[in-house]
Amino acid sequence: VDGRLYVIAALPQADWARNARAAGEGVLAYGRHRRRVTLTEVTDPGLRRAVVRAFPTEVPHGVPFFVRLGLVKGGDPDEFAGVADRVAVFELTDPA
Repeated sequence: VDGRLYVIAALPQADWARNARAAGEGVLAYGRHRRRVTLTEVTDPGLRRAVVRAFPTEVPHGVPFFVRLGLVKGGDPDEFAGVADRVAVFELTDPA
């Protein structure tokens, strides 16, 4: 979103989200590629809403997970924006 990278925890108390809060850093892994990142929880309600609103467009294959959890009924961006206060959003940046 706006050139920044985010990850959404649909279950904000899931182990990985709690670990992200505690550690503040992690490693993104895809195949043999690894990238260290800093994870900062987004607390600004407007930014969190914008990021969650973009999710069904940016990650359409992730929509069914939100549907199965009962957070949304479909892939409508406005519906996603409406649940922004029920999920956790982390911004991923390069470590300082």
